[in-house]
Amino acid sequence: MRYFLPLFKLGVKRRSKDFFILSYNIVFPVIIIILLGYLTSKSYGEEFTSYNYYTIVTIPFCIFMGIISVSYAAQDEKVSNTSYRYMISPISVANLVLSKLFSCTIILSLCNLITLFLLIGIFHMSFGGKFLAVIFLLTCESIVVSSIGLFLGFVCKNLDMLRNIINIPIVIFGFLGGVFFPVSSLNSTISLIINISPLTWINRAIVACIYDNNLHLLFNISCIFIVTSIFITILTIKFFKKEVFI
Repeated sequence: MRYFLPLFKLGVKRRSKDFFILSYNIVFPVIIIILLGYLTSKSYGEEFTSYNYYTIVTIPFCIFMGIISVSYAAQDEKVSNTSYRYMISPISVANLVLSKLFSCTIILSLCNLITLFLLIGIFHMSFGGKFLAVIFLLTCESIVVSSIGLFLGFVCKNLDMLRNIINIPIVIFGFLGGVFFPVSSLNSTISLIINISPLTWINRAIVACIYDNNLHLLFNISCIFIVTSIFITILTIKFFKKEVFI
């Protein structure tokens, strides 16, 4: 804890000023939800509006986009030219990785809260009394996104190449998950492809939670996210070397 807390506080301070995290997780989703919700407002009913739909599908998508921002956060020391201080300091790899993981997760989760409160204030949206359950799922998603982003950021030396590569599956997952417009099919092959996207299951879990009062899928997905994040974090701690910062 001697080294973890200062690193954690530094990470929170840096992430709270990160333009990309704040813009892509607060400003961007609000603008997209307002625009797409308005353009498709006549295609939905009064109880389940277009704004409800795009709130459910856009926020998880924007959290997944945070993988890129977190990967850059993994190499803060290299960018800020403080890598040699970390090389000679007695800070363990576990403290370094965990401090980044928790700081990124907290800021992403706070962005989710701010975005949801903004949307509730603008559109007077209701989550059927399941607001905390939805926040829990989004927090679990933020944890796994942070762990994946840190792993990729520590492993990949060329972040520009990583950004270009990782954008492709994120957009594909978003398309399959119905982020841009609802996607479904009776064809078994196409349905299988749609179900590959984790965003498909996240969106289904939120809908089932709010409108069907069914928390089973949400709980299962949250558990998968937590287990996955623990596994990836262990791999990161095991294989990461501070020499990567140089």
